[in-house]
Amino acid sequence: MKRPSDELKEIIVERCLSGESITALANEYSISRGSIYNWLKKYKTQKKLRVNTGELRKLLCAKDHRLFDPCIASKACQSPI
Repeated sequence: MKRPSDELKEIIVERCLSGESITALANEYSISRGSIYNWLKKYKTQKKLRVNTGELRKLLCAKDHRLFDPCIASKACQSPI
């Protein structure tokens, strides 16, 4: 099999997270279990980072609203961190 597309990786990761067997998926798509484990690890790391960034943004915005002019704070909250 050629290198799996990002879309296929996402499908496989979603199926793993829904409870399907990693071994069964590896056999179905003719890929190593190690590859799937790596994709799962990468997915979980990225998801964790996204959640933490969102929580950080909320905290910073809440702090900005208390300390600064609301107009300035709202512009800061709209910009990406």
